[in-house]
Amino acid sequence: MVMCSEKIKGMLPDEIGCRFVGDTVESEFAAGGAVSSLDIGLPLVYDGCECDDEEPEGGGFRASKGRILVMDDEQMLQRLLEQMLDRLGYETAVAGCGEEALLEYIKARKSGRPFDAVILDLTVQGGMGGKETIQALREMDRSIKAIVSSGYGGDPVMADCTLWGFCGMIPKPYRLRDLERILNRLFAEA
Repeated sequence: MVMCSEKIKGMLPDEIGCRFVGDTVESEFAAGGAVSSLDIGLPLVYDGCECDDEEPEGGGFRASKGRILVMDDEQMLQRLLEQMLDRLGYETAVAGCGEEALLEYIKARKSGRPFDAVILDLTVQGGMGGKETIQALREMDRSIKAIVSSGYGGDPVMADCTLWGFCGMIPKPYRLRDLERILNRLFAEA
């Protein structure tokens, strides 16, 4: 039996017009301890899509508008957000947790190329999340432009992000147009 992924292997992205963001999920069965893995490829962009909803309002293809630090513990979401920001004209750097984000932020400031904004995931497994990270960042830079991001819309931080030191919020799953709007609003307030 030929698996679907074997049938289209080598065809992506050119022949079907898709770009994929993927990750590997591993599972260990309780009986026998056998390990199986599954590669998941999710369409990031379908070139033939006529969905106006996902096209940036301003066309999205400009020279760099600034630098944004993205903190998320999920690599697939890091890559997705990095590609979306690139499409909107931003240069990005990524961090997997708050501690790493703080180091990247300090390094960028010392190099003379500071970040113009940060997008912080609210909940991070095994590290500082967005709430703790924004407190530490605000101690070193009171004027930081920070956006909180989460899939948990009912969290108090998402409900009123400004009380927690954020300038805005963006819920997951990300939509290109929503991301563009929040960034335009964030930089218009400068």
